[in-house]
Amino acid sequence: MSKWIFIPLFLLFFTLVPIRLAAVQDVETASAYQQVMLLASVGAFGLLLGSFWLSRLLPRGAVNMRFSSLIGWHKYIGYAVGLFFLVHPVLMLSPRLWSLGGLPTKYLILLFKSPLMLGGVIAWFMMIAFVVTAFFRKFIPAKIFRCIHGLFGAVFTGTAAWHVVRVGRHSCRELSVFWIALTVLAVSALLFSYIPFRPKKTRTHINLGGQHESA
Repeated sequence: MSKWIFIPLFLLFFTLVPIRLAAVQDVETASAYQQVMLLASVGAFGLLLGSFWLSRLLPRGAVNMRFSSLIGWHKYIGYAVGLFFLVHPVLMLSPRLWSLGGLPTKYLILLFKSPLMLGGVIAWFMMIAFVVTAFFRKFIPAKIFRCIHGLFGAVFTGTAAWHVVRVGRHSCRELSVFWIALTVLAVSALLFSYIPFRPKKTRTHINLGGQHESA
């Protein structure tokens, strides 16, 4: 498949489809700002799930695109979406925090201690570790970085999906199934890629007096 076809289809499926599923719901929001942030978060999470496939998980030859270019898309999407989710709590809560006035420390502490927010809190701390290790990848051996990167990515994705399905304002049945299916596929493919494969046995030939016999 040409990259000029693959990239638009990729963006359509992982970004516009979940935004469409969220936008058609009759969800009350306090302001246009909140609605924009909710839809942006939905699109960003879909894009993050899609970035799993912009790596070695994509079947070889599926896209007529250099591997370095594919990894480049993976990195830039990862950095952009990662930074977005680092400030996601502030973006979502800023209107409410401003309305409280002063330093809303008690509110933030109660929010982080809420069992309902557990998945989001774990995902947020995993995202910090995820972004930090990505920035310092040059100082980490390649094999170790790949394992750490994959582990953080899998834990973040699982806990973030838990948070989105449980707490998300747009967590309807259709969108929840969409998130769970994409998360299971992405994490399963990632874990499967870490399974060592035994090399195929090669046929050896033994020379017996000028005759060759396969062993």
